[in-house]
Amino acid sequence: MKRLIVCYIVENEIDWLPLSLEPIINDIDGVVIVDGGSKDGTIEYIKNMQEKYPDKITLIQNRYEHEYIGANGRQRNVYLKYLQLRYEDQWNITLDADEVTNDIDKFRFLIEGFEKEPLQDDIMCSVKMRHLIQDVQHEDNWYVNNLPNHFVPNRFFKISSDMYYPEVEHPVLSSKNADALYLATNLPTIWHFGYIRHITQLRKKYLNHLAKSNMHTKQFLQEWYMKHLIGEYPRGIINISDLPDSIKRDFEIDPDEVYFKDRIKIELKHMIDARMWWDYFKPKSTLEAACGAGQRVWAMLGHSVDAYGFDSSKWIVDKAPLFASGLTGRIFQHNILQPKEEWLEKYELVIAYDIMEHLDEKQIRIALTNLYDWSSKYVLLSICFEGDPKFVLDKTHITCKPKAWWEEQIKMVGFEIMPTPNHFPFGHQIVLGRKNAN
Repeated sequence: MKRLIVCYIVENEIDWLPLSLEPIINDIDGVVIVDGGSKDGTIEYIKNMQEKYPDKITLIQNRYEHEYIGANGRQRNVYLKYLQLRYEDQWNITLDADEVTNDIDKFRFLIEGFEKEPLQDDIMCSVKMRHLIQDVQHEDNWYVNNLPNHFVPNRFFKISSDMYYPEVEHPVLSSKNADALYLATNLPTIWHFGYIRHITQLRKKYLNHLAKSNMHTKQFLQEWYMKHLIGEYPRGIINISDLPDSIKRDFEIDPDEVYFKDRIKIELKHMIDARMWWDYFKPKSTLEAACGAGQRVWAMLGHSVDAYGFDSSKWIVDKAPLFASGLTGRIFQHNILQPKEEWLEKYELVIAYDIMEHLDEKQIRIALTNLYDWSSKYVLLSICFEGDPKFVLDKTHITCKPKAWWEEQIKMVGFEIMPTPNHFPFGHQIVLGRKNAN
């Protein structure tokens, strides 16, 4: 019978290696562990396991060269060379410490099938992997073309001297044999816990509270623990902008990226808006304030309008040309509260869509003055008025006033209010103004 060996590279994995190794140790023929310099008790754990399972576990201590970009591949070649010297033509499963499989019998079933009709070529087999995300009840669903299975490349293979790992950050086992056989199987499964490593700390906290708490009952703690574990603990969404600036900086969190993540697609409503506005105003030029990804700017270009837009977010301004062709040079970074002399009376129609309610009353007067200065004929504003249930859904909304209040502010800067056509989409939230009506 062919032997089945499992290999790991580890460093400071005392919380996870036991969870991966102990369920399979009795069902495999050997384990090779390359430790990169653990200081958390991992080496002591491995040595204790060696005493418990003599002649079954090999520990190779080899410093992981974190400063070297190809360290991952180099470290994997350490166990691969060991396998090639001692286990040629046997079989191997490669696991990380935060990966678990309970399917050793299925791996052996595959080996039995392969060995019935031995192939001369190297055999490398990609294995089905399930990535848990955030908690134990949710998994990665970000597959290309919504493929039903995710495969981790070449984790199961027949050991050959032709095999090697490229020295790169994410190495995939390769072969110098041009006739090597690359296969895939969804029979056994490897479970990946790398994105929910926090659950080991969660369990430690639960057990500590269970033993010491003078405040919570056992029943409460069990429910608290389980709801956290399966991702059903009650939670609310916060405004990312409220996070401490140091945290946003240290974790490279851009609040604009979070805000715009669901606001970058060109939708039918943008096309309809542009068509209606062009039919009604017949503008030769337009400027949209706080235009985001420039969807309506792009739509106006389709009517041969000299259309431009600006947004205060550098992130979205930089990304806008990537979302729609033709926007290069037409989307600027600018703040609606800042005047712009070169824009004075330059645009026949100035648009401010879903921006005014994000300002306080003093800022509203400044913004309306700028819109008046930039317009040569018309202004169009879309505003979430008092009484609109959508107002409370966006935590970045600031000023909630009735439509009459907004119309008065618009008139105060010099616009004459125009009736909104009944056929305008979302006409209940649109205010139109005309400049120099007399």
